[in-house]
Amino acid sequence: KEQGDALLRLRDYSAAATRYEAALALTSSIGLGGTIVLNDGTGRPVLAEIDCIEDDVQIDITFVDSGEEKTVHASRDVLLCLMEDDDDRIQERILLNLSRCLLQLADIDGSADHVRATKYRKAAVLGCTLALSCASYGYGQGLGTEEKARLIRGGAYLDLGKYKHAVADAKQILKANPNNSQAKKLLRGVERREAQKKRTDKRLAKDVCKWVNKATETASGDGASVSDETAQGNVQSTASSGEAVLSRHDTSNPLSSNAMLIRILMAVVVAIAVKLWIMGYETLRQNR
Repeated sequence: KEQGDALLRLRDYSAAATRYEAALALTSSIGLGGTIVLNDGTGRPVLAEIDCIEDDVQIDITFVDSGEEKTVHASRDVLLCLMEDDDDRIQERILLNLSRCLLQLADIDGSADHVRATKYRKAAVLGCTLALSCASYGYGQGLGTEEKARLIRGGAYLDLGKYKHAVADAKQILKANPNNSQAKKLLRGVERREAQKKRTDKRLAKDVCKWVNKATETASGDGASVSDETAQGNVQSTASSGEAVLSRHDTSNPLSSNAMLIRILMAVVVAIAVKLWIMGYETLRQNR
């Protein structure tokens, strides 16, 4: 941990994260009667006590909150084994600093590798959540773990586009400390991001409407040939293709009129489908 702290001060975030991960592995070992943090399958970590270790794979546990007994998979379900008598709260410090390193690495890689940056931010969220689990077990009162973990996690949620979660963390901090300037700054950051997203969605809606209008006007035109200027850009080229197809049909023919109507309807359906897909993707990304 001390090596990780030194590297963090030197801003060598990758090397520091490696040392923190090694330190965390040394402090987290499964033992009979120990307390562990489990993944309950819903994304919410829960505390449990180890009753029996059957082998290297299966362990019998009892949930601290409910008293329910269960057999779980050691490597798949166990997120962290808590240190007993951790008066210096080593695990919480490791988890918080590791999360800080991960967010710095995400900012560095964000423009070049969005996928890896997203993984770093999700890992930071997990690290802060585990730190909160440690604090809830009774070690974090003097360290102020909850406030620090929620600030770091809120920043990660903000960059992940999960604004509701970021707001929840900020409000939880302000509930305990109404004068916390960093929590207020986090809320302002959420407001800016949401306003920016609304402006982007508005521009997208206008572009879709222009595309639909252009396709509709083209399909209902007189079938004239397409000019070079009309062929410029994605929206115009799509409309030009439709006009070129229509120009091969006699618009006085009822069958040709039906074909035009079908193309108009298809253009509208495609535009609506694109908008719904984008909205659905944004909702899924925020709730992921």
